[in-house]
Amino acid sequence: FVNKADKQEVRNNQFVIAEVNGEFFVKKFFTNDDEIKLISLNKKYPDIIIHDYDDFIINGVVVI
Repeated sequence: FVNKADKQEVRNNQFVIAEVNGEFFVKKFFTNDDEIKLISLNKKYPDIIIHDYDDFIINGVVVI
């Protein structure tokens, strides 16, 4: 299940549904003062570092 949320509502280590440059991902969210990162638990897929020029939207938070 997914609850609607945006970047301001998401906390570190929550799993999110994110749209980055038109592609959708389910990844663990992490942010600090320097960066936003979407972390993949599957080692076959790389983590995604969000840059200022990326079109980045959080569509929701996975609750189950």
